[in-house]
Amino acid sequence: HNVYKVETIGDAYMVVGGAPSRVPAPLAAERVALFALEAVSFVRKFRTKDGNRIFIRAGLASGPTVGGVVGCSMPRYCFFGDTVNFASRMESTSKKMKIQVADITYRLLQDAPTASFVMTKRVEGDIVGVQVKGKGHQVTHWIERAGPRAWDSFVNDEEDVKRDVETPTISSKYSKENYGIKEADSAAEERNYTSEEIYDAMTTQDWESLGHASSSLVAATDDGYSL
Repeated sequence: HNVYKVETIGDAYMVVGGAPSRVPAPLAAERVALFALEAVSFVRKFRTKDGNRIFIRAGLASGPTVGGVVGCSMPRYCFFGDTVNFASRMESTSKKMKIQVADITYRLLQDAPTASFVMTKRVEGDIVGVQVKGKGHQVTHWIERAGPRAWDSFVNDEEDVKRDVETPTISSKYSKENYGIKEADSAAEERNYTSEEIYDAMTTQDWESLGHASSSLVAATDDGYSL
């Protein structure tokens, strides 16, 4: 699935979809989501030598992070930032054999380049979403399944899972032939951004829109770049 294994922390397995090689945010989200679906599918059929089952849960979040090599005697490529913490919260508040995604990831998966995802909003009783430590109440979604994307339509012929019918706010320029990132006009002022602004910046703008100007270190992750 072209995901990068960052590390294992206890019983947690952490991967990233948009690094070390940078790709458009919807593609990065798609990679991790497909990896999570296959992991859950494998564990569902797996049995130990004693015939026992094991269970896992998964959580996804999307956004900017800081990555770098840490350590001298045992250097490791690590990631830091609010997005990493948010992804951890998505996993810890998920349920066994379920894949929970943040609202921004849900929006990105609606524009995934090669896969069509069936997702349902998390609702327990009359409460939509979940309370997340350090984030407050968050609207989240479950990934139910995925299949090949039909670029001329977004029709799901399976009716056993109820989908949200929210109208995607994706620009029509995101076609299979015209998929990429639009250059930012100028660097944005430092301020707090809404989820809609972050989503738009991740899908249609350069990282400067998030207040983090591109640098030679960032550019070094691009294919074909050499120092």
